[in-house]
Amino acid sequence: MLRRISPIQLYLWLLTVSGPALIIVHGLRWASHIWGVVIVGAIMVAASTLWPIKLGQGSITLVNAGYFSVFLIGGTIPAVVAGSLGQMLGWVKGFKGIRSLASWSIFSVSMLAGAYVFHHFSPLWVQASMFSLTFLVINNMLVLIYYLIQDNSVKTWQLFAEGLFFDVLSWVISAPLILIFVLLQKAYHTPGAILAFFPFLLITLLLGLGYNLYRSHKNTLTAVRVAAEIAAAGSPEDVYRSMEKGIRETFPSSVLVMYQKIPHRLAVRRVHVYYPFEEPPPYKEEVLASEGITGWTIESRSSELIDDSEKVVGRFVNPRIPRIMRSVLLLPMVTDRLLIGLMVVAHPEPHQYGPPDLRLGQILATQAAVSLRKIDLLVETRHLSAKDPLLAGLYNFRYFQEALDREMRVAEEEGTDFAVIFFDVDHLKFVNDTYGHLMGDRLLQLVVDTVRLEIREHDVLARYGGDEFILLLRRASQKAAEMAMERIQSKVSQCELDTIPMTLGISVGYAHYPSDGVAVEQLLFVADQRMYQNKVQRRIERGALNGTDVLNGPNIPSENG
Repeated sequence: MLRRISPIQLYLWLLTVSGPALIIVHGLRWASHIWGVVIVGAIMVAASTLWPIKLGQGSITLVNAGYFSVFLIGGTIPAVVAGSLGQMLGWVKGFKGIRSLASWSIFSVSMLAGAYVFHHFSPLWVQASMFSLTFLVINNMLVLIYYLIQDNSVKTWQLFAEGLFFDVLSWVISAPLILIFVLLQKAYHTPGAILAFFPFLLITLLLGLGYNLYRSHKNTLTAVRVAAEIAAAGSPEDVYRSMEKGIRETFPSSVLVMYQKIPHRLAVRRVHVYYPFEEPPPYKEEVLASEGITGWTIESRSSELIDDSEKVVGRFVNPRIPRIMRSVLLLPMVTDRLLIGLMVVAHPEPHQYGPPDLRLGQILATQAAVSLRKIDLLVETRHLSAKDPLLAGLYNFRYFQEALDREMRVAEEEGTDFAVIFFDVDHLKFVNDTYGHLMGDRLLQLVVDTVRLEIREHDVLARYGGDEFILLLRRASQKAAEMAMERIQSKVSQCELDTIPMTLGISVGYAHYPSDGVAVEQLLFVADQRMYQNKVQRRIERGALNGTDVLNGPNIPSENG
């Protein structure tokens, strides 16, 4: 049973067959001395194919200098043969099957079309201009048709425009090399053609070196600026945004995936993704240390440069990744041998990164690790400084004051209300003196835990001092404050400590903003006075004004409340 051929495959096969057919029809008819020119031209094409000159988001090749020089000296078919031999030598770097064959056929068709137009104009500079223009149009249109069949989107037209720009730039740079090639060959024949290879080689090396120096300088400046931004970041999100900005500038058209280490596990969780494509990269939400090459990077804390992921498919847990992301930088974020997270920088084409890119990525990853660690320590320090040193789940009064000031500003700007509740624990001094301070701390912790169950998560419970506590009820009406106060007092009275034969109790007072005052000092004063009134009222109700309280147990001195 024959397998169905897709439109893409059919188009590529048609292109592949048309190129050789045109060459066979035209025939091979050139003099023997042309062979030297063809060989030199083929070497130039192969060298440019194997080592393109990277410029920004794309690259240029000087293949035009090879085959067009041969065309001017020997004619159409020698030029096609030189270009074909050069492309075949370039397949050493990677043969892509029908796509490579179709690319060769596109070149042949474009070459023959340019040659046809060339002979219908004069003088020579007009002929050369019309040849290059025809070649550019035919070549890029055939490539565009391929991409339109594959994916008709705005991105396709953007890629077409970028490719056309780099092709035009290639012709501009190749023009003086073509002139040198032709003049030397006319003067010295085959030795002249060989001599022409050296200017080509020199220009290629100088362009590559110049761009690499420029890119290195630019990346260094970018790294310094990004490192400064990361160091000044106040939150993990700021670090991620600064890193994304740096990656977009230093590694164009690359994907960035950032992971953060999961506490108490040798694994990382995805926290930030940037991709300049329509489809997100297939990277997992979580990666364990035992999972493929990414997990190995986490476990070893060693950076990894993957030049072509298709050559190491077995090291990936997800088989889609090496097919979609061909070039990969795996950069663990480590500081003081502590793993903070992992950065993955990837590109859909192979051979996009080199050792300098790996070193630059390591610098950025290390800076991100230092900054994220600093942020974690600052958060932890603020958390510890805001907490009561003895009782769990309780803030200190300094933090309460800051929270109260913030709530006051919100209430003034938005017209909301809130309440403050004071309460103190009955008989703490008696428990400390009789049963010890550890039992007194247990008593306070029980009260705190009980109160926390009766308030909302965004309410603030703090220790005012000793056995006194203060509570901020955010966005609470006067009625809600009264109900909360009564509920808290009732729940605490139902608590018991198994080693102390007494009933727990608290005295409570509240103040409501703005009903009871619009200043912090005024609210605290009102709440404190009401707590004292509640304390006196409870003593009266228990018949305790004679100096003793009887609370389901022994007589307890009343001096502590």
